[in-house]
Amino acid sequence: MSTYTLSPIYKIPSFDEFCTILSRSGLKNFTSKYSKRIYGNHILMYFICLKIETRMSYRRITEHIRKLMIHRNLSLKSVPHFTTLHKFVERIDMKIIRRIINYVAVSYIRNKPVIAAIDGTGITLREASQHYLYRVNAIKNFAKLSILTDTKTRIIIDAKSHAHRAHDNVDFKPLVGSLRRLNTIRLCADKAYDSNENFRILSNLGIEPQIPIRKKSKTKVFKGKYRRKSTSIFNEKHYHQRSIVESVFSSLKRTMGGFVNDNKRSSIEKNSLMKVIVYNLNKVQTFNLYLLQLTRISTHSIYYSTMNASGSFIFGGSFSHIIIIAKHPKIPNNAPPITSIST
Repeated sequence: MSTYTLSPIYKIPSFDEFCTILSRSGLKNFTSKYSKRIYGNHILMYFICLKIETRMSYRRITEHIRKLMIHRNLSLKSVPHFTTLHKFVERIDMKIIRRIINYVAVSYIRNKPVIAAIDGTGITLREASQHYLYRVNAIKNFAKLSILTDTKTRIIIDAKSHAHRAHDNVDFKPLVGSLRRLNTIRLCADKAYDSNENFRILSNLGIEPQIPIRKKSKTKVFKGKYRRKSTSIFNEKHYHQRSIVESVFSSLKRTMGGFVNDNKRSSIEKNSLMKVIVYNLNKVQTFNLYLLQLTRISTHSIYYSTMNASGSFIFGGSFSHIIIIAKHPKIPNNAPPITSIST
């Protein structure tokens, strides 16, 4: 019978630091004074982030939490039922999720100059191969995720999601409103955001627009005062910084998965935004999750015990993956809380 001893670097991080991020973003640990106070909102959010990172279902993540005894490290006597996690996602307000995204981004970027980029992408509503969907003639349904990202740090400043297909321009105004708290120099976007109203918003915020004008006719006269003014500002080299947002989408889908398996409209939108939360936390190294691949599982039995005298963990069970959480948060303690978000 073999045991695997892991390095002391793989240890459960300070849960208080994660709770600080949630508290300053406006998420209370208990929403009602009549709550049973068995599982707080912070612990449920912690488990939801684990679910997003590992691409597991609600049932599977609760089983893995129980096998890894993560709840023991969080001073919990039992693991919440998988329906508790699902109901928490339905109950949490969308504005709170966006505040968490924005809080992590603003706390990390702070007063640095920002060159932002905005774009939208599709999130598949089922986890199935394209070959299978082609064979059964299934209709491809997509959710919409729009993000506003910093091109230098590649951290997502704000995001909005829809459970159905929507035009990119719908989310421009609420997303750009998040730039008021940052030192933004310019904003890069594609032709889908070509609108005189969008140019007016950026002009009022003092942000240089790098949005190409659509050429629908042979005439060189463009309608709109702010659209005409933007033609003299447009720079092809600056505009191509927009492509970094495509790289962010690629990283987000590659690490968190480009699909959601929820059926309800609200759950689809919230789980899409949860992916952004975990992506941001991983970017600033506050919630890094390491997936340790264990080989030769069929010939070894692995057992779990508490931390031994040398400071190492001995993990066990009969499962193919072990989730290890490492690295403490680097969010500054003096970061201001977020009290409002654009809608």
